[in-house]
Amino acid sequence: GAYLTTSGVWTNASDRNLKENFTQVDGRELLRRIAELPITRWNYKVDSDEKKHIGPMAQDFYEIFGLGYDDKTMSTLDLAGIALAAVQELHKVDQRLERKAGEIDVLKARLNQLESEKTAEVDALKAQLKETGAQLNELTVVVKTILARQKSSKTGDEELAIKR
Repeated sequence: GAYLTTSGVWTNASDRNLKENFTQVDGRELLRRIAELPITRWNYKVDSDEKKHIGPMAQDFYEIFGLGYDDKTMSTLDLAGIALAAVQELHKVDQRLERKAGEIDVLKARLNQLESEKTAEVDALKAQLKETGAQLNELTVVVKTILARQKSSKTGDEELAIKR
């Protein structure tokens, strides 16, 4: 079992050879359950009000996790095991978030590149449109000049025909 060392450290027996029926734990499920576990600040009735502690109540812990011998006590091994499994799961979440952040950075850079390319294309098209507009204006002047000459020429031909 467990014992108190001469220096006052509580020590739990945790040798693999003393244990059996090993199963993997679901870190996500543990995180979900931890989120449900009420954690409060309190003091023992036998202590003064100034001697505060923070932690769950055995009844809530037993109901949520189903660990230990009863709903009046909690094993420090169970508390530590849950905390360590939760830290491992949070590490996995952190790794996923870091990967996603890296992907987002790559996508942002690609988006900026595409926006720059598209801005350059739009600017080139605007310049081309302006040039085409100027050419159209020149062409309009030429067409109007030709039409005016043709009209003037027809009027001259008609006058000649009338005179004959």
